[in-house]
Amino acid sequence: HFNMAKIGIPAIFPNAGTEYIGKGDNFLALRDSVADANYHTVNDEINQYWDLAGAEVDTRLFFLTGFRALNADELQTWNAGDEFEATRLRMIEESR
Repeated sequence: HFNMAKIGIPAIFPNAGTEYIGKGDNFLALRDSVADANYHTVNDEINQYWDLAGAEVDTRLFFLTGFRALNADELQTWNAGDEFEATRLRMIEESR
């Protein structure tokens, strides 16, 4: 996404966040300890800690955000002074 933003294409930068609905207060620490012990090892498989419900909600949000942006009557804009604004404005001008 960042490489697209650098050339003036609007991008969204989601992250997983740190709040889990319906999970205990220690879930983030538990998730991190399981990931640290298993990520990119032979044990890196789906297990009882995997819950993709939040990923499903996030995916719907990202899809709808992009869908609405693409179907809006006006082009999306950069924040004034954003480091990518000049490139985007140049792209728009060149496309006319």
